[in-house]
Amino acid sequence: MDDLYRENILDHYKHPHNWSPPEAEIEDPDLEFHDLNPL
Repeated sequence: MDDLYRENILDHYKHPHNWSPPEAEIEDPDLEFHDLNPL
């Protein structure tokens, strides 16, 4: 059973689904957000 999941996990690792490179940055956006995590 573990082998079945292992193959599935490795397949998603090698060929991720629902992923694409970031699009070009929007010029002059209406809103901007900057996050800071102190931890």
